[in-house]
Amino acid sequence: MLQPAFIEILLLSHSTIFNKMITRPLTITYPPYYSKYIQLVPETSPTETLLHQMQAVIQLFNSLTQTQLLFKYAPEKWSVKDVLQHIMDCERVFAYRMLRMARFDGTNCAGFEENDYAKNAGADNRNVVEMLDEYKAIRNGSIALIKSLNPQQLDFIGSANNMQITARALVFIMAGHEKHHLNILHERYGI
Repeated sequence: MLQPAFIEILLLSHSTIFNKMITRPLTITYPPYYSKYIQLVPETSPTETLLHQMQAVIQLFNSLTQTQLLFKYAPEKWSVKDVLQHIMDCERVFAYRMLRMARFDGTNCAGFEENDYAKNAGADNRNVVEMLDEYKAIRNGSIALIKSLNPQQLDFIGSANNMQITARALVFIMAGHEKHHLNILHERYGI
């Protein structure tokens, strides 16, 4: 049986690992395009930001009607469900790239065409509850990966879409990308 003092040390240790500060990446460690996402992430722990965003996304999407979920602010634009699917698809890509950098894999990670992914995902035909379950699983997996990384893994410079990038940058890009799309949902979709 674990002694209370030992349990307290375990909890403190877990909290310290979870809340370890991952500092903002240097601008030379990611393509300039991603600055717009990285700047959206507060100076606090990006893992905490990802956790808070997960709660906000779940609450937001659970509050929407089917009409709101299918809304497009222009005919050629994505529906609200498409935006959620895009966030999930991109997080998977970012996490995969992060894993590759963390394992010191210098092989270039191929790019992807987001509009082709959206067109072929069929998000509007999916149940939003199932989408949110998938979203939570993806996010929890991303957070677990981030928590496992040490400074050397965070700072290995790899290549994605023929541009240099680090896992540290991808942590911030992941959080900033979602914030960017949440802002768009608010500003252009009115939700």
